[in-house]
Amino acid sequence: MASSEQPNRGRVEALGFLEGKEGYAAVGWVNRNLVNHQQIILLVNGHSVSETYAGKRATDIRSEDNKDSLIKFAFRCDELYSYLGNGDVIEFKCEGIPLDISGHGYQYIIKNNRESRVDEIIDKIKQGYVFDNLGRLIRARDEESIKKAFRLYEDLEQFMKERYGYDLIVCFGTLLGAVREGKFIKHDTRGLDAIYISAFSKPGDVVNEYIQVCFDLIEAGYMLRINRESAYVNSFKSGSRFVDLNYGWFNENDELNMAFGWYEKPAKGRNKYFSFREINMAGQMIKIPGNAEDILFQLYGNNWHIPDQGFKHDVTKRIIKTEYLLSYEDVITILHDHLKHTYQALKYEKENSGLKGTIKKVTPLTLKRLFRKVIG
Repeated sequence: MASSEQPNRGRVEALGFLEGKEGYAAVGWVNRNLVNHQQIILLVNGHSVSETYAGKRATDIRSEDNKDSLIKFAFRCDELYSYLGNGDVIEFKCEGIPLDISGHGYQYIIKNNRESRVDEIIDKIKQGYVFDNLGRLIRARDEESIKKAFRLYEDLEQFMKERYGYDLIVCFGTLLGAVREGKFIKHDTRGLDAIYISAFSKPGDVVNEYIQVCFDLIEAGYMLRINRESAYVNSFKSGSRFVDLNYGWFNENDELNMAFGWYEKPAKGRNKYFSFREINMAGQMIKIPGNAEDILFQLYGNNWHIPDQGFKHDVTKRIIKTEYLLSYEDVITILHDHLKHTYQALKYEKENSGLKGTIKKVTPLTLKRLFRKVIG
């Protein structure tokens, strides 16, 4: 039984997906003054199904406690809800002690008039499945998939060096996993994130070079899914494994900019970036930027070193230099010239033609962000 001081230790403020609200995280907080370890475990019928850590200050949480001592956590396990049925018991624990669930005590009992399938999800977790940061239940990377991802990365690294003289370096979630954990992030089961830094700094030059890179990769036999700010690249050898190929540049103030965007003050210093150092990641020695920690702060903020299963990019706050992105017309042109009659070409045509496409093109980014924020 929980002690009388338990409510002050922490609380789950919103159940989100556990109440059937798809796309919404389960969020709460713990009091950093009352816990030694900020690891939070989500349990169903006594079985651990996911874990995360509290990190960000809970300034937006309503509580009678001193907000300076509260740190927030979040879970995104949306697919879990489809396995839950009548009588299933939800708990959240920190240091083995249950956290209060607002309005429900220390346990939330599922009542949805469905039969429980929790045994199925427990079996899958034992087989190596995890919830990714979009809430989907996906098999974690095994040794073979890691090898395929690294082989593809090495091939692209060689291609970029020989064709353009550029170093291809891990970035975003892959860099985060390499520095923080020495491996891929457990719940980041997508591709391998990599970036090249353009020698150019003017928008037109940077974009035209990225277009040429896409052309050259397609001509070299790679398969691409092209986006405005990056391209997913794979090959027949890599199968479903892919490299998310990003691009960046240094501006006139020697600040690192990236097409995908960032949240905090940019890392500064081309020379610092290119003072590469080696690090062991999942048994593979890879190069990372000399100022990797500054870049991770730029991308994720002060709490980059704290694992966060419920992390979600906030596009309304991300700094994006739109003049450095491909236009929709550029994407469609590349697809039609090199990937005719493909699903992606048809998809882009449908999404960006007619009235809907016109509105999409002329609407300022600030209004798009406001719309997403209101809808979210």
